[in-house]
Amino acid sequence: MAAKMTQKSGRSRVYRLARFGEIIAILGMVVIAGAIAYQLYLMAANDPQIDAPLRAALEPQGIVGVVTPLVRRSAYFLWVLMPLVGLIGLNHTRRLFRGYQRDEIFTPEAANRLSSVGWAVMALSPVATLADTLVVYLYSAAAGDAKGTISIDDTDIFAIVFGLLLVVVGRVFHEAARIAQENKEFV
Repeated sequence: MAAKMTQKSGRSRVYRLARFGEIIAILGMVVIAGAIAYQLYLMAANDPQIDAPLRAALEPQGIVGVVTPLVRRSAYFLWVLMPLVGLIGLNHTRRLFRGYQRDEIFTPEAANRLSSVGWAVMALSPVATLADTLVVYLYSAAAGDAKGTISIDDTDIFAIVFGLLLVVVGRVFHEAARIAQENKEFV
């Protein structure tokens, strides 16, 4: 009887924690979706008054350029890519926690979702770096002095490594779930 109560209270805790994780993921998705909508609005507006954030991001780096309508739209489009990857990662996280609420914890599906979260975390840094590089190139090329810069710091490396580790953990869980299922079917 005590074992059943402990098992039931354990499931209840897992459900509550998974629900909390899902809520956090949804809140993050709402914030990021709002930021993406704002970026897309700025891109569509194509108003020269919005050039200040673009210049503020580039001129302190010593990059001289010209903001043309093409540069403006391209920059805001490229700067949407990283939040979009984050949104995708948060959606996989939300789905992972939703599965946990349905007792899909040590299953191949949960392992695949965890790996998907890892791929999204890993992709954040390269996507942001590529977008920034293209913005610098477009901005400087419009002034006739095309430059490209790639900057990677320790945070980028941590994101890549931690993302890949999540992928590996997901693969390990997937294999363990497969073996457990085979053993269950064998008995």
